[in-house]
Amino acid sequence: MGDGHSPTHGRGAVRTFRASRRKWSGLFAISVLFVALGVWMVVSGESFGWYAIVFFAAGIVVAGWQLVVPARLTVTSTTIELVSMGKKWTLALSHCGPFTTWKNPEGGHRLVVFDYVGDSNKLLNRLSRQISGASSALPDTYGLSAEELADVLNQARAAAQAPGQQTAG
Repeated sequence: MGDGHSPTHGRGAVRTFRASRRKWSGLFAISVLFVALGVWMVVSGESFGWYAIVFFAAGIVVAGWQLVVPARLTVTSTTIELVSMGKKWTLALSHCGPFTTWKNPEGGHRLVVFDYVGDSNKLLNRLSRQISGASSALPDTYGLSAEELADVLNQARAAAQAPGQQTAG
């Protein structure tokens, strides 16, 4: 299934979405290209090439990591679990506000944003709320459009809040 979508659907199902390999492969290739350009600049006597080498080498490391161990989002009947760069976050759907999309006015990139109960007093979350209208954002759209992912998460959130829904425990 394309970018690692779980084929399991329906109430109570666990769905897992993985970061787009195409996106990370592209970032990896571009980073390699710019590191090579930086090396060429250094060899040609331009010291500015070192900045390109250092900056884009970091892009190679991050993109390479994402290709080997892709970020993933797992949606269960009560939680969402995000795993990225060796870190794991689990959020209770019952503590999430509605999932919406926000378009970055600078680059046009769309993110899925939402409010989370524990975020209200944190400085970065207040800043995020001022910019995007929500305190939290997902770091990726996991191979879906932002609108499709927001719909999936809103359906899971509604099911988690439905009367008679069993809670983990």
